[in-house]
Amino acid sequence: MQFQRTVRSALTVCLTPGDNPKQNWPLFKAAFNIPKGTKEKVILETDNFRRVSLALARAALVSGDFEPIIQRAQEGDLIFADPPYVTSHSNNGFLKYNEKLFSWDDQVRLRDCLFEAKEKGVHVLATNADSPPIRKLYDEVFSVQSVTRYSVIAAGPDKRGITSELIITSW
Repeated sequence: MQFQRTVRSALTVCLTPGDNPKQNWPLFKAAFNIPKGTKEKVILETDNFRRVSLALARAALVSGDFEPIIQRAQEGDLIFADPPYVTSHSNNGFLKYNEKLFSWDDQVRLRDCLFEAKEKGVHVLATNADSPPIRKLYDEVFSVQSVTRYSVIAAGPDKRGITSELIITSW
């Protein structure tokens, strides 16, 4: 896929169902929805917070239901969507997310929104659990590729290991 020299804008969607994430997403705490862990300081040599800060100064951060936010994307924009993963299998490492937080209907609605954006010429990049239902949901209208990675998210070392995810693209 060859992007234009510069993408006009990039839209990362904070995927929450409903209009008010504080009501609809019990884990919402006006902060990250991933536990902080036990480390007080994790800074890598590649971290460049000043550059990130400058990029974010030009960004509009929006919280709300993902559908109207995705609908705002225009031709040439890039959407990155990383929804709570389905838990239909036990090895995806995201067991805290469940039907109450991001339902199967939300998964289908997200796919439909991303497809509409793709049809408008928006570049779509999404991730999700590597499971047959998710594969079936996306593989007819998007390019779907399975990738493996080492999962370090689980609190206990015995729960960590190699896991697979799907990379879903419009190109």
